[in-house]
Amino acid sequence: MIYPAILNPTDAQGRTIFVAAHQGAGGSIVPFCYVEGSLFPQIGPFPAPSMAGPPGSGPQKSEVPCPQALLHPRWQACQEGRIVTNAATCPCACFSQPNGMPPTVFPTPCPPPPSY
Repeated sequence: MIYPAILNPTDAQGRTIFVAAHQGAGGSIVPFCYVEGSLFPQIGPFPAPSMAGPPGSGPQKSEVPCPQALLHPRWQACQEGRIVTNAATCPCACFSQPNGMPPTVFPTPCPPPPSY
């Protein structure tokens, strides 16, 4: 199945925003959001991106404020991944490829559309 639409929001620079979680005070789960840096050095007259991690580590993650839409519980099923959909049949799937590992794709409930 082809999933042409990515439902994750993007930041002002067009980078995909991912949601993840960590354990907070008192054992509560606290969501946080991040964008990824470039894996490849830039070629040309401009400086190379400083966000690339060491070989095998995947791109460096920079924390950003979570958009309200990513705080919905359905996003927790696809931590550190992209929720994608096929508009023709409307199923959703989580596409995840953490730290350069082989990608995994699995069905996941579609999140509600963002409310602005």
